[in-house]
Amino acid sequence: MDLLTRIRCITRPLDAVAKNAGADRAAVALIIHDSEDLDALFVRRVANASDPWSGQIAFPRGRFEHQDNSIIDTAIRETREETGIDLLSKGRLVGALDEVRPINKSNLVVTPLVALVRDKPAMRPSPEIEEAF
Repeated sequence: MDLLTRIRCITRPLDAVAKNAGADRAAVALIIHDSEDLDALFVRRVANASDPWSGQIAFPRGRFEHQDNSIIDTAIRETREETGIDLLSKGRLVGALDEVRPINKSNLVVTPLVALVRDKPAMRPSPEIEEAF
């Protein structure tokens, strides 16, 4: 079974989460490079006393904003802003994992979206990202 088929077996279709939007919503992008080693992209956030996610290792992520039409748009926008990776041209979103609520922000609902990239994309981390690996 190829990677795409395996991912589709454990995720929900994107149309099932496309309408999930609102001020209490956020998205993360689990970006997988289908290689011999099966790489995933992580970022380390810059240490900042006013940021509840300060210094954490995470996936590219962010809150839904008024210009986003869906939580999918949020994941695409935030990934581009934080890493310089355009998921629409460098890969594709293939599904969503179960939504979660962070311990430190229980009113926030986070939708994890899974994306596959063809090649390891060049990254341009934003000032809020200390490191991307």
